[in-house]
Amino acid sequence: DAAPAAAPAAAAAAAAVADDGADDEPEYNVERVVGKRTRRVKGKDVVEYEVKWEGYASSENTWEPVAHLEGCMSFVKAYEKGAASGSKKK
Repeated sequence: DAAPAAAPAAAAAAAAVADDGADDEPEYNVERVVGKRTRRVKGKDVVEYEVKWEGYASSENTWEPVAHLEGCMSFVKAYEKGAASGSKKK
C-alpha cells in the first residue's frame, strides 16, 4: 500500500512527488513515516515528516513537508496514531 512521494536524499532534490507516467522519472515509495518536526521557515511554522523509503536504508530517510505526502496520508495518520499512543519516540 506504499504510495509514491518525494525522492530520497540520494536522488535529485527536485524529483517529482508522484509518478506522472513519464518513463524518465523514477518512482519512490513510502515505507513508513518515522518522525515529525516543526521548523520555522520565513516566519511560518512548517510541519515535516521523516520518511523511510521502500528499498532504501534508514540513512536515506528524508524530511518532507505535508504537501509532498498528499498521496500517502495513510502513513502520516498511522504515525500520528502511534505518536498519540506514546509508541513513537520522535
